[in-house]
Amino acid sequence: MRAGARAALCATMIAAATFVVTPTALAAASITVSGVQTAGYPYGELQVFGTATCATTTGTATIDVSAFQLVLHHANGWGSTTISCAAQPAHWSAQLDQPAIGTCSPPPPMLLGQRCFMAGSVATVVANVLVGGVSQASAFGPFPT
Repeated sequence: MRAGARAALCATMIAAATFVVTPTALAAASITVSGVQTAGYPYGELQVFGTATCATTTGTATIDVSAFQLVLHHANGWGSTTISCAAQPAHWSAQLDQPAIGTCSPPPPMLLGQRCFMAGSVATVVANVLVGGVSQASAFGPFPT
């Protein structure tokens, strides 16, 4: 190989190495549920709160939350909220199925499907981070009401 050709080949390889972009790994999405509270005593709608992180730092994500209660009382509910993926981790809260005013007092009957959660019991919560309708992360666990 001639010296001029070798120099050109080396220059091309150096330039190619300079312009190679190494992709960075995407951050993993995550969600935590920090706690729950009832918006009344002894019965009320359930508010769930926590933090979430998206896999990207652009756009928005939907936090989809559902909960059920079977200890001392039967209740279930669902709700959602939207977070910005730019602010990470993003704090969120969602009120689940706000019942009509006054329907949680006096105490509601023990019916499965009731939307009024009982304070002083336990609610099991499932929370998901959704981007474009696709689940990126989820959390599940019992929380004292």
